[in-house]
Amino acid sequence: MSTYTAERIAREIIESGKSVPPLPAASQRLMIIARQPIDQIDVASFSKLVEGDPALTAKLLQLSNSSFFGTLKAIKGVRQAITHIGLQETVTSVLSFLFREALPQFPKLKKMSGDDYWEHSLGCATANRMLGHPVHAQMTQAVPGELYIIGLLSNIGKIFLAINRPADFERCLDLAHEQNLPLAEAQKQLFGTTDNEVAYHVLQHWNLPETICLTIRHYRSPGAAGKELRGIAALTQLAHYMVNISGIGNNGDQYPYQIEDSYVFENWMFPQAEKQKQAKVIEDIFKMLEKRAGMMNPDNDPQEKPEASVPPAKAAAPQNKKKKGMFGKLLSMVK
Repeated sequence: MSTYTAERIAREIIESGKSVPPLPAASQRLMIIARQPIDQIDVASFSKLVEGDPALTAKLLQLSNSSFFGTLKAIKGVRQAITHIGLQETVTSVLSFLFREALPQFPKLKKMSGDDYWEHSLGCATANRMLGHPVHAQMTQAVPGELYIIGLLSNIGKIFLAINRPADFERCLDLAHEQNLPLAEAQKQLFGTTDNEVAYHVLQHWNLPETICLTIRHYRSPGAAGKELRGIAALTQLAHYMVNISGIGNNGDQYPYQIEDSYVFENWMFPQAEKQKQAKVIEDIFKMLEKRAGMMNPDNDPQEKPEASVPPAKAAAPQNKKKKGMFGKLLSMVK
């Protein structure tokens, strides 16, 4: 893979000014907060930070009053929202709103929409956060909030490529579909690099922590990550596989990955003594993803969905069958 190509494309993207706006002023402070253990977060400081941004506050209150969280009386303030939906959920939701508002709208493509992209990314963020369970502490010292950020931004290179080179990106989607290739392989053929390599260089321009940048660069091939980051990269890859199985959203990669081919399972990184707890974590993740399907997009943007190759009713049955079969296989591997 040509690093020079990734750097060159990233430079074009940054200099174009189309898809890499400056991050909002609150973003760096929010990421510092999110990367702290949840019991060390200063609720008063966090609340004040959110309250200083009317748009973030409005989004948080919209989410808190949604049917997903269910409430008998209206939630009217940030502190009340934290009490109602929990501090961890509040912090990660605010981060999601911030990045979604900061980035330009995803272009219209035949096989992928902005709603698809964000649903998949939010699914990866949720799964990655839950994989940060203490049972996996020997794999990574990253806190759930940091894993959430990595999962949320792990697809971001696709936005950069789709906005700046929409025709080429569309050809990548077509090539991957026609030849049954992983999207990264199609990208290498047409771009000479992959979206996560491009994302690495753009995120460095944003001055994001190197842990986040490097994990996103290597999550597709965790073995290439340094020893300290290999566990985070492996969990992020596993989160992607789980979201693909769950059928939430669409990140453009329709290749039928097998869960047993993930780096975690190929190298059996889970601690042997905690199999029952691992099975419970995995089961909880699938339940959460299923519960949140359709709720992942907080804005319900009226973007057109890409054309389906088969009627939705016919497509649903194979997907559900696949999900149940793979879910059972995954659970059997850790029990």
